[in-house]
Amino acid sequence: MNELPGLLLGLLLADESVDVEGWRLELMEGEQD
Repeated sequence: MNELPGLLLGLLLADESVDVEGWRLELMEGEQD
């Protein structure tokens, strides 16, 4: 059961890697303000 969240997270990261990168940039920019 413990492996399921990791697999789902891996799929999300692999499928939306571009979105994750954009989110990171927005988060970093927000911290700089």
